[in-house]
Amino acid sequence: MGILGSPIFLMLLFVPFIFMMWRRNKKETEARSKMKKGDKVVAGGLVGEIIDVDERFAKVKVAPGVTVQVVANMMTPLDSALPAPAAAKDAKDDKKAPSKTVESK
Repeated sequence: MGILGSPIFLMLLFVPFIFMMWRRNKKETEARSKMKKGDKVVAGGLVGEIIDVDERFAKVKVAPGVTVQVVANMMTPLDSALPAPAAAKDAKDDKKAPSKTVESK
């Protein structure tokens, strides 16, 4: 049996993956524990504002007069869920740079 078949090698192979999963889970749990009433969240593809939250469920307002109840573990804070739109960044750069026109003869 070579080194690739040994149980120690297999454990060493999986340790980094387990560590990364544990660390991500810890960060997500911390982010969820900081969420409070009035925060913007993404829950199941719906973007809304937290109306009420307890240990298991949360009520999220997705539109005026429309409130949905979601599992609290499935919510993600909006600022970490959506990256800044690239189009908005490009528009800001366009306003700062002077425009140049090229004339053809």
